[in-house]
Amino acid sequence: MTAAPWQNPPARSRRPKFGSKFGAPSVLELFGNPSVSPIGDPEAPAWPSQEAKAGASLAPWSGRRPLADPFAPLTVADLLAGFPEAGPLDSGAGVAGGRPSLETPATSCTTLQQPGRADPSESYAFRDAVARELGRAWPARAKALELCGRAGVRLACRPCGGETLVPYRCRTRTCPHAQRAGAAAMAARLNRRVRVHDQQQGAVTWDGDGRKARRGWKLLTLTVPVSENVDLNFSRQRLRAGVLEVRRAVSRFWRLTAWGNQVRRLSPVTGKMGKRARRDTSAVCFLEIGPASGMPHAHLMVYGEFIAQPVIAAAWSRALGRPAFVSVSAVEDAEDALREVVKYVAKGSKDLATIAPRSAAVELAFRHVHRGSVLGALRKVKADAADVPDSVDLTREDVHATKEAACEGCGCIGEWEWRGVTSAAVVTANAGYGYIRDPGVLLAGDVLPAGFRVPLAGGLAPPLAASG
Repeated sequence: MTAAPWQNPPARSRRPKFGSKFGAPSVLELFGNPSVSPIGDPEAPAWPSQEAKAGASLAPWSGRRPLADPFAPLTVADLLAGFPEAGPLDSGAGVAGGRPSLETPATSCTTLQQPGRADPSESYAFRDAVARELGRAWPARAKALELCGRAGVRLACRPCGGETLVPYRCRTRTCPHAQRAGAAAMAARLNRRVRVHDQQQGAVTWDGDGRKARRGWKLLTLTVPVSENVDLNFSRQRLRAGVLEVRRAVSRFWRLTAWGNQVRRLSPVTGKMGKRARRDTSAVCFLEIGPASGMPHAHLMVYGEFIAQPVIAAAWSRALGRPAFVSVSAVEDAEDALREVVKYVAKGSKDLATIAPRSAAVELAFRHVHRGSVLGALRKVKADAADVPDSVDLTREDVHATKEAACEGCGCIGEWEWRGVTSAAVVTANAGYGYIRDPGVLLAGDVLPAGFRVPLAGGLAPPLAASG
């Protein structure tokens, strides 16, 4: 009998890729196999439906699609039903048996989060501990961490007008959900732009100095010298200064390399010599904090010709103002390299008492600092009309995954209007997250928690804590 392909894996394992040729995941890849439990364990209990939660006699959703309509879109109720209610803010649940850490459950924080899946108890304990550490230094960010996974967001379906409650998600730098879902969404969005970029670069002629050279993607890690005292490196002032230093040095480094050199060309219009950036090189850059050393460093995926490692290290040392080490490696798969570049801001130990203050220092170090950026020709590349060419920032759609959810009332997918943030009392009055069948539940408790702006006409004003 011939063995199945998965019984004889290749010698060099690779991560599974999304099925669409544009890099967008299919429904099965987003939400798992619908023939098993959404949690992935065939023996795990299935999520109850909204009707079952309300006390109706209907059986809870089994995770299987009716045979009569196997391709029906997943509704918000399917995705969000059974979301467990979080305990009190200071309950400390999950500290003893959990693993509170800056590192997300996924190995590289690059797997799209399944909307509605319960947060692990240690995630709530971790966010509460970081919020307490932030305290007066950044009250709005602390409030966002406390409300993540407890408060709700009202989404109105544009075609039918029905409203749905989904879990409120912060966009903080160290939240496990924001890192996992946000990094996956940003990597997928950048991958679509990189594919368009590679197609366009096939028709772009050599724009550098000297003889024409072959161009391709390569992965760089730009490091900085730090103290052997890890606690000193994670101090708030020192970490903040290190992040700003790396952020500024990356721009200088790019201009010092042949990839970012400005070229002088004769203008065919004016007949004069002009200066501009090269049109045949690009880069994606993200900042990260070393988990064991507290060292701020930058990961770059660069598209350009070969440059020797000593030359690159000399340019980085000059931009930084002191000797520093640079790691350079070839890129065999741009999609895998993007996952490595985007993956996370920082990760740390399993000790909550140690990781909470360090996480708070990371939050403050990246306050109002763009963690990611694009350089060169990639800045002007758009994969679709919704792309913002110069931006790689985390969006609210990235962490709420609204583009994949369907309205329970009419079945439309991704046609949502943001109405506002609700308190946990509204979520409880609605019997959990999902379709709002009784508008009276919106009168329960305060609709807008403290620290959040009043919604403007036509949509939700972003929370104050979500910026930066």
